[in-house]
Amino acid sequence: YTNTVKLFFLVEPLPNRSFVTHNVGNIGFSLSNFGTFGLGPNDPSSFFPNGGVGFTYAGGGNDLFEGGLMIGRSFNNVSDGVRNLGGEPDGDFAVLPGGDILFVTPKAGVSQQSHSRFSDDRATNPNGITIEQNSFAFDYAPYTDLLILQYIITNTSGGSLTNMYVGLYMDWDVTHYSPNGGGYEFADVFSWIAYRNGAEYQDYRGVKVLDPLTLTSYTENGTVAFFPPSGDGFTENEKIAALSDGTNSANTYKMASVDLLQVTSALISLSAGQTDTVSFALIAGAAFADIQETAIQASAAYQGIVTDVEEPGTPDELPEVYSLEQNYPNPFNPMTTISFSLPKKSDYIFEIFNIAGQRVYQEHKIANAGVHKIVWDASEYSSGLYFYRITTDSFVDSKKMILLK
Repeated sequence: YTNTVKLFFLVEPLPNRSFVTHNVGNIGFSLSNFGTFGLGPNDPSSFFPNGGVGFTYAGGGNDLFEGGLMIGRSFNNVSDGVRNLGGEPDGDFAVLPGGDILFVTPKAGVSQQSHSRFSDDRATNPNGITIEQNSFAFDYAPYTDLLILQYIITNTSGGSLTNMYVGLYMDWDVTHYSPNGGGYEFADVFSWIAYRNGAEYQDYRGVKVLDPLTLTSYTENGTVAFFPPSGDGFTENEKIAALSDGTNSANTYKMASVDLLQVTSALISLSAGQTDTVSFALIAGAAFADIQETAIQASAAYQGIVTDVEEPGTPDELPEVYSLEQNYPNPFNPMTTISFSLPKKSDYIFEIFNIAGQRVYQEHKIANAGVHKIVWDASEYSSGLYFYRITTDSFVDSKKMILLK
């Protein structure tokens, strides 16, 4: 049997390595779609000057010498956008088709929002992941002193990725590269570095892990990452050690007056095809009490606005019943978004099956009442009919969707 049909091929523009600059509220911040932050001016200095603003607060100068995303499982599997042993940005992240970093229409309650997509295909030994990066900024109180970075990470390696560290590297130079002091606050769960003026501290900058829990807050003398000829750069061994160090250095440098860098991380594990989310807040304040309050507000902004876990209105505005929505878009290629509603805090299992009944994705979590979204990247799967299902202790529902490549 033969037949003649027309074939249509969608040719997308070549994705670009680029950056955007948030400029609402009190924070100015430049971030890219290749895992590098800051990209600030030469004066004050920036490790990777590329026309950005670095990190500014309340109209001040750049306080970030270098920053970037770091993801690793061992010294053989570190993917990042920060300096390497040669004193150059590692550049392990590759922009995916449709992954250009752009400001998008912000969701309700967000003043400025960016989106991009990339993978770690450029790494020497990739972990085998794709990353959807979202950033959220606010121009109204009490959220003007924070910015949220969300990473939706999908395992496309074909195998399990256990004990994978996801962290932010921030080489803060607050007011001046030295003297700085900093550490980690166990009660308020955030990392900070501040300018030390004699016995006084001022101009605090920091990072708070919003989802899941903080694993590591690593503070170290900046000499550890000096690049040639003064040092050996930031080696893969040093990177994985920083990502997995825990909180051993929480109090080591709080009374210091030196050049400091920090790595703040969380730990996830992904089965084949699984997706999970790691989110951080960049926070700032003039005094410790200010950044302490901002850390609290960062959690409120994330839970109440960014993730829709708890709606900011009255309890009557929360979902009244369990529901599972049709995915959008449908058909899709390669990503689709699936929404579901929980009227109360619930233990749920979300699963996706192929036409043969084989489970290709699973997420098992406890979540608060609200509307939740799962983004599924089917880049590694074949075209066809798929089924998705959610199960709680009192609700089960399933729907069909079509992957069309």
